[in-house]
Amino acid sequence: MFTKLNAAFAAVLAGNMFFLSGLAADNNTVAGPVAATAESESATDHVESDGRMSTDKAIAIFEKRTRENQRDVMSLVVLGQLYLRQAKENDDLPFYGKAEETFRTVLKMKPEQKSAMTYLAITLEARHQFAEALELATKVASISERENLALATMGDCQLHLGRYEEAEKTYQLLMQREKSPAVIARLAHLNELQGHPDKAIQQIQEALEASRTLGLKGQELAWYEMRLGHLFMNQGQLATSEKHFRAALSLSSDYAAAQMGLADVLAAQGKLDDAETLYTTAVTDHGEPPAMAGLGDVLAKKGDADGAKTWYAKADETMAEEAKSAAAAHYREVAMFYANHDMNPERAVELAELDLKQRQDIHGYDALAWALYKNRQFEQALPAMKSALRLGTRDANMHFHAGMIYAALGQADMAKSALETALQINPHFSLLYSDVAHSELRKLSQVQ
Repeated sequence: MFTKLNAAFAAVLAGNMFFLSGLAADNNTVAGPVAATAESESATDHVESDGRMSTDKAIAIFEKRTRENQRDVMSLVVLGQLYLRQAKENDDLPFYGKAEETFRTVLKMKPEQKSAMTYLAITLEARHQFAEALELATKVASISERENLALATMGDCQLHLGRYEEAEKTYQLLMQREKSPAVIARLAHLNELQGHPDKAIQQIQEALEASRTLGLKGQELAWYEMRLGHLFMNQGQLATSEKHFRAALSLSSDYAAAQMGLADVLAAQGKLDDAETLYTTAVTDHGEPPAMAGLGDVLAKKGDADGAKTWYAKADETMAEEAKSAAAAHYREVAMFYANHDMNPERAVELAELDLKQRQDIHGYDALAWALYKNRQFEQALPAMKSALRLGTRDANMHFHAGMIYAALGQADMAKSALETALQINPHFSLLYSDVAHSELRKLSQVQ
């Protein structure tokens, strides 16, 4: 994940690889946010203190197996799954490429191997090749009513492609088959997009309780607390949001998404020194561009323009390095980083347009609209902004973008309505832009 996204989208990305089932080619269960553990009788010496096998050790074992027998299909499938887990757990992007190559190798030998097809679809989704991922997942889901993991991937791809009605039908069917925390979380996200944040919060709380009942621990359980933190943050409920981010960190102290979420809340509360400390910790622990950008924002708010510029440059440099292995998967994030920080405005538009070719969801249209606004292409920005708001999503950042576009076009009433909506949803929606929204509203009121 490259940039400091709006909280809703960041939360989705944090759970983007929700669903890796157990590493035994069983695709019938939709698993939780963290991949299950590989186990092998020959690998009993390579386990962590909690009984989980370390991913790198498991990879070494199965790489050896597949070198010795290149037609061992089941071991190849497990190896591909392990590559996926390595990519997600350590944000090691080249492993997505390794996973894709491994699953394609299996399918050359056995074109109808369902596990390889399913996990290739998941891999392609992670690499933002949504159309091919959807085609594969749909094929597997049509084979058997027991292929829940493929059905989940199918719904996810429909969501990314902006096919919201199709995604809702797919998720409802999935819910009929398996009412698990992971499935409930999917429906919660859909409700959030459709402008029902209270229902989304209720569903994530239900998923959290179900996860506790199932005995989930660590980051698997922390993901749901982190998700609640973002949902409450998006609605401006800072104290409740802080509580959930701290709960997430109590379950997984080095959880990057929760560290950055809590830093966002502290910054919004005006606790800039505390936010700076936490962002610095996240940068040190994880080296994530979102933490670098967040640290830059805090320094900018504190009046340290040079310090902010330094961290923005470091975020940009890190993103450029990471893009060497996964550029397509991060077009949108880089575009929003540039647009939010008035950097490379023309490139921001190019990246937003490239992203929209891959996925036509509302956040893609929002990114394009904001990038066009920053390039002073106001008339072109408006249709994209209307597409972004078509679901009635209660996202303060999106309504702020709309307000600024309307204001630039001289449509004062529409601008005022959109900006008021943004601040009503979340008065603290952005460390950099909440004050801009207030200032623009004052200007509009004076004109009228």
